[in-house]
Amino acid sequence: MTIDDKTLENLSKLSKIKIDENLRNKLREDLNLTINMIDEINKIDCDQIEELSHPIKDNFNLREDKVFKEIDRESLQKTSNKTEDGFYLVPKVIE
Repeated sequence: MTIDDKTLENLSKLSKIKIDENLRNKLREDLNLTINMIDEINKIDCDQIEELSHPIKDNFNLREDKVFKEIDRESLQKTSNKTEDGFYLVPKVIE
């Protein structure tokens, strides 16, 4: 696949980006180089390569999930200046 003037114009319309006339040739060259590089990468035979779920093979030492005692809301709210119906009352900051 190559990028020609028609394709470049179509890309410009789809992206709603105006392409400066002075940069059209350079942009077309750069896009063609990028497409050629992607084509080269696609030619690589990866059939013998095992897929990875993560590039780093490491067993993460994650903590075990344990059920803890629920937080006693009433005792915690005793330290607050103002509470109402289990909610903390704070000064209004937006008018």
